Amino acid sequence: MGSSGFPHVTIAMPAFNEGNYVRRTVVSLLAETDYPSFDILVLDDASSDGCCERLPRDSRVSVIRREDRFHGVAGAKKIVVEAAKGEYIFCVDAHVRPERPDWLRRLIEQAQRFDGMVMCAPIWVPLDGETWRIKTERPKCLTKIRPIYNTGWWARADPTAERQEVSALRGIGKLFSKKAYEAIGGFDELLHYGGEETDVSIRAWMCGLRVFYVPSVVMGHVFKSKSQFPRSHAAECNIRMWVAYKTLGREAFEAVVENNRKAMHVKGGWGDRSFRSALQQFQDMKPEYDRRRAEFWKHVKRPAEEILERFGITLWGWQPDPSFNLAR
Repeated sequence: MGSSGFPHVTIAMPAFNEGNYVRRTVVSLLAETDYPSFDILVLDDASSDGCCERLPRDSRVSVIRREDRFHGVAGAKKIVVEAAKGEYIFCVDAHVRPERPDWLRRLIEQAQRFDGMVMCAPIWVPLDGETWRIKTERPKCLTKIRPIYNTGWWARADPTAERQEVSALRGIGKLFSKKAYEAIGGFDELLHYGGEETDVSIRAWMCGLRVFYVPSVVMGHVFKSKSQFPRSHAAECNIRMWVAYKTLGREAFEAVVENNRKAMHVKGGWGDRSFRSALQQFQDMKPEYDRRRAEFWKHVKRPAEEILERFGITLWGWQPDPSFNLAR
């Protein structure tokens, strides 16, 4: 427990070649957070632009430096989160700014109502990377996650709600307790090229945690036109396969395979080489995938019917037959 009875929070932030963004983010968080007990832990993922060398000198700020890049953002997040000392962790991108100083108090207040067994997030709006001003528009949907992640629905944003429950959160940043993180197995470093934020929140929901947005908390985020972790069609297809296999099993995986096999013949589709490459990646990793899936399913608490209602029914138009075994 931190200062004045408040649980200590670590703001965990992986960074790679962020230019001046990481400094501006840290300065903003220090100046615009009124929470009494927090620290900021930055992971410099072998940046070549010195972005983490110009951070404010403050006892609350520390940096982990890697000489070699970790293969993928999920692995970088895994390292910085597992090094965090806080009872709660807010894992976030290195280009954000809070709208109000009480943002962390409000998130913690909601998380503690469920004894920390949550994964929750603020509402994310655009932040101008030049002026560092948060734009005024608000999203119509809470969770703009593409259908590949099987969330089954787009929740409408309600600014008057105390919290809005969803089954998956978009990326950028989220708050969770260390015990909640450990209960779901943490970030999956096998997702080298993205999808890790959606994956971890889907698993949190399946394991019985409360997953929600707190509409009264708004933060700005610089939405970049180009990812620091570019991925090929093959990599994206492989992500689809792994997330579907992990959450719904063999039949869902086969539905993804068939869906992408059809996409090969569509303009702008994956292409034969990309598809075969993704499928080969999956087959090469299958022993490890099987092991991880079996371990994850030991902790799943949601009833199969609820999981299928939320995810499976809308998965690429696929519906399980009456004999479908979710745990397969």
